[in-house]
Amino acid sequence: MLEHKRTTALLLSLAVLTGSSACTARPAQETEPGITYVTEVEASESVFALSDFVMDSYWLGSETGEFENISFLSMVVNIDDSVFNSGETPSYYYSVSKDGEQIFLSDTVVMEEAVINCTFGTETGELLPNGTYSVTCFDADGAIIAGLTANVVETPIVAPQMTEDWTPYDDDEYLNSNTYSIDEEYAELVNTELTNWWDYSDTSVGLSAYASDTEVLGFSLVMNEWNSEDLYYAFYFTDDGNFSEEDENLDPIFVNRVGLSQYNDFASYDIDVKPAKVLPGYYYFIVSDDSEFSNIVMEGSCLVVQETMAELAEED
Repeated sequence: MLEHKRTTALLLSLAVLTGSSACTARPAQETEPGITYVTEVEASESVFALSDFVMDSYWLGSETGEFENISFLSMVVNIDDSVFNSGETPSYYYSVSKDGEQIFLSDTVVMEEAVINCTFGTETGELLPNGTYSVTCFDADGAIIAGLTANVVETPIVAPQMTEDWTPYDDDEYLNSNTYSIDEEYAELVNTELTNWWDYSDTSVGLSAYASDTEVLGFSLVMNEWNSEDLYYAFYFTDDGNFSEEDENLDPIFVNRVGLSQYNDFASYDIDVKPAKVLPGYYYFIVSDDSEFSNIVMEGSCLVVQETMAELAEED
């Protein structure tokens, strides 16, 4: 299995190697923590004030703090790099409140670069619900060094029902090729050599196939150039390759809006889904450049086999 490591850089919105027999490994982004509740963070003693080194702070993706249909918030705090000449090891933590109630408190993070990313999102990538969100960043002693407030509005994204005439690829194609297609005009914007299915946790069994103990199905739509446009996508599932009213599987299992993510080597739309439980079968997705799905720019599908990675290893 080829692995392509990447480091997450700044994301502007508010979601490769080929020739391998397995999906390229993509680590989970460090800027997508799940909703958790932490009641206490122990503050360590510090002999200097980190706030003295703060240059500015801002929201990623909005100059005004107004957001619509986002899956995460990220406040950036720029720090003067002279902080690393202080002889101290600067660290921070941050909290997130919604409508005045704390819903998230991070662990303490040791600074390794002169920028702090205070990021909060849902574990499954679903849209944040309506509300007023406040992100506050503290130094190791619990002193506030930065804070911003944002208004988030969630408007429903309605994806179409699946058509009953869909036909899956052959299993060999899922194992040995990247199973997707792109609109011819839109393909001019896409780096098709790097666009493919990803593997978060070494559970792929082919270029477009996964073992049944995978947790996230991820597809990276890699662009030739940076842009600030959002895309909308929907995932559908069938256990036998057929969609029908009788099977009650025409509705999408997940719908989301995703922005372009910038990484060290490329920029991509991360078309990901994390079901409560990944079931064996076929997962099909469509991508549109509008929220009404009136212009489908690409589609793709992957296969999840019955066996887990451990069971496959025993067979070998």
